[in-house]
Amino acid sequence: MRVLTGERTDREAEMDLFLFGAGLLYLFLQLVSLMLLRGRWRRVAWTCAGIMAVAIIVGLLGGYGGSDMAPLWIVIAMPILAVVLAVLLVVRGIIRLTE
Repeated sequence: MRVLTGERTDREAEMDLFLFGAGLLYLFLQLVSLMLLRGRWRRVAWTCAGIMAVAIIVGLLGGYGGSDMAPLWIVIAMPILAVVLAVLLVVRGIIRLTE
């Protein structure tokens, strides 16, 4: 059993780096999709932004309430929504090429 001394393991540092990278990727894809997409495609991008906003609100309120598991909403939503936005952009690009 590891004593909590404030020392970080390599695995914890790798997880922090993964979450930071997922956050940056999500923000980049969200901004690009909102700038490039129009019509129904943009509505789907705004839906992803709304879902992430709800996850952040739930995470913050739960964290302020003392829950250690509350930020898990953000950690789970961020990579999933990044994949959804990436697929959205790829599918829209393929449809544009075939038009």
